[in-house]
Amino acid sequence: GAGKMTYQAPYVSNTLPLAVLRELKITPDFTPERRRAMTDVHIETHSKTVLQMSRRFWEADNLSGWGRSDWPSEIWHQTHNQRGSQRGLLHVYLKKRASLEVSALTPELRIRHMLQHVDRMFPGARLHFEGGVSQAWPEDRWARGAYCHPKPGQKIRCLPQFVPPIGRMHFAG
Repeated sequence: GAGKMTYQAPYVSNTLPLAVLRELKITPDFTPERRRAMTDVHIETHSKTVLQMSRRFWEADNLSGWGRSDWPSEIWHQTHNQRGSQRGLLHVYLKKRASLEVSALTPELRIRHMLQHVDRMFPGARLHFEGGVSQAWPEDRWARGAYCHPKPGQKIRCLPQFVPPIGRMHFAG
């Protein structure tokens, strides 16, 4: 919201995600090979939702709180080694097309949708649900994706383009 900004620096340690870096005007510009690699390398579109439960109800059924389904999702029991509280956090991690579909929803609808998904895998989730938060990396203007995950051939072709610095700009992350 600050509008166009210009910075000059003697050295830059660049840790911007590629999806953001692609859209910035850098002077001097990247080499054509690096610009092509920045455009071509695949960026995953994951999202996550964390659901807080009043108690770890799944443990009564000798379930771990960890799971995978036929939907491209993983459920992680984030509080598995936390002592002193009966509350539990279930982290639902969505990948690929499922993430894109759910990312299009508002955060509140994502939470409700993920609660229904968790309730199918761990019946009783709705009864113990207290609240949740959701993050959709494709919708985050400062990330625009989860992380780089090169497709076949891209490690050899694209990733070497990010190793050498460009003048005084070094790349990390």
